[in-house]
Amino acid sequence: MRKTQSYQTRLVDFEEGKPSIPDDIIDHGDPTGRLWTKTIHDGEEWIVCEFDGTVFFAQIIDGAIYAHGQRASCRWCGGPIGIHGSKVFCEGACKTYQGRVSRDLNDYLRWGGARSYTLQREIAKIEHLEMDESNLPPPLYESNWSELEEFMN
Repeated sequence: MRKTQSYQTRLVDFEEGKPSIPDDIIDHGDPTGRLWTKTIHDGEEWIVCEFDGTVFFAQIIDGAIYAHGQRASCRWCGGPIGIHGSKVFCEGACKTYQGRVSRDLNDYLRWGGARSYTLQREIAKIEHLEMDESNLPPPLYESNWSELEEFMN
């Protein structure tokens, strides 16, 4: 049986702020350099859900809601959930309200799925969504006069 080596970080391992952990131990990930990765694909049925203040895209597969690649279930009893109009309820034991749903994908931006204008603009561009006028930044306003000019005259 091969014994795996584990590293405990110690103060002496740091030299000018850098750990001396071997490079093969550190997971550098796969940086994409993008703010948003394409989520919605043509030919699939997508919806926007808002559960407990969290807004996300979900996919409908065979009548079931799938979020992040997994079938969504009730957060209280773990039972199946179902769409009833514009609301989602547990169809299992507890029958509780889960949140709201919309087939209009533009609701992702309207419901606050992304808070910053920069991220909203990027998501709208990649997912081909329309930004609502209320989501656009206010126009830059330049006054015709300044208080400083009043004091100079």
